[in-house]
Amino acid sequence: MLLGVKSSCAIFLCAFASGLFGQIPEPKTILPKSTPPVEDDEMVTDRPDFTESAATVRPSWYQLETGFAVSWETNREGKVRSVAFPYPLMRIGITRRLEFRYSTDGYARNRFFNHEGQSLNQGHNDLEVGLKYVAWYEKKFLPQFALIGQVSEPLGAASLSSGSIDPKFKICWSKDFSGGWGLSGNFNYFYLTEDRRRFLERDTSVSLGHDLVAGFKGYVEFYRLANITLDKEALSIAQVGWARPIKGNFQFDMSVAKTIAHSMPQWSIMGGFTYRAPVPGSILRRN
Repeated sequence: MLLGVKSSCAIFLCAFASGLFGQIPEPKTILPKSTPPVEDDEMVTDRPDFTESAATVRPSWYQLETGFAVSWETNREGKVRSVAFPYPLMRIGITRRLEFRYSTDGYARNRFFNHEGQSLNQGHNDLEVGLKYVAWYEKKFLPQFALIGQVSEPLGAASLSSGSIDPKFKICWSKDFSGGWGLSGNFNYFYLTEDRRRFLERDTSVSLGHDLVAGFKGYVEFYRLANITLDKEALSIAQVGWARPIKGNFQFDMSVAKTIAHSMPQWSIMGGFTYRAPVPGSILRRN
């Protein structure tokens, strides 16, 4: 039964991609040799913070966001050291309000330590496919709101995959203020699978950003993860970081996160980059 679902999903994705790119002539090169920066359209990314933005990628452009994460955790069973990369998120603008999203946490390597010794769990994580839609734009007192709907595909390693198609839904909001300040947040609802049992994960986040010197942008963020597994207590996490756009279409970022008021501390260090460009062969639409 699961094989049939996987095949149906694969056929759907192929049909979607064919419809989206079927009319695009074959480009001479994979990437454009020179892409001028878009001065009137600031690049907004969904990394490095936990909070997803309420903005979409401009039509006929793609935006690749990728990076790595290193984390240290202490729990009742012992200590965990984890490395994950490259966290790819491909975003393709369809209209000004709508974008297509394809992502995965990539490859993970988790090493466990306790009094009995150590063990290793590694492999590829599940894939996710979805859409982001801007419900309405920011007005004088009203924040901008966007909705993200996606499903995970159980194509990862057996030790890391949920083994099921898991739906996820996110409500994203953002509000810009004078002086280079910005406030944003998420309400997330994930219907996940663990040990063949379903449960609902509920996440909330708020992120405050500000323009720094020399083109840098900084932020501080707080988020809470509830019911992330069947038997794990909720986590409250603080994160700080910065991002630096380069020539309009590149961005580098770095961040540090730590659990708050938790008896079993967790630390994470993350870094990465973002690149955007027109979809090869497409005609850039500004409206």
